[in-house]
Amino acid sequence: RTNLLEGQFGNGEVAFGAFALSAALFDLPPVTGQQTGLFSIRPRGIVLHDQPAATERMLKATITGRTYLGDSWDYIIAGSENNLTLRVAAPPLQVLAIGSQVWLEFDPRQIALVH
Repeated sequence: RTNLLEGQFGNGEVAFGAFALSAALFDLPPVTGQQTGLFSIRPRGIVLHDQPAATERMLKATITGRTYLGDSWDYIIAGSENNLTLRVAAPPLQVLAIGSQVWLEFDPRQIALVH
């Protein structure tokens, strides 16, 4: 299971529409100009926060669904921009209500260019 997002990369960043990350955080092929690629973002590579932190890797979102899996929570998250929907895995003690506003922090080590 993974989240697949289209991203534009080049000129020092990877833009996913609703958010962008520094291209230096990724192992990307050298490009000139902008390229489009499909990126895999693992659900465990996204951390949920109940308040924003001072990092460029944050995105404001809302919890729209959740399922308890025993060893983790499986949350469905809707981004505040561009109709972005992501699946996020959280530890079993991180119980958040549907409708809660959260901030997502992305771990670039858990994001890979797949095509």
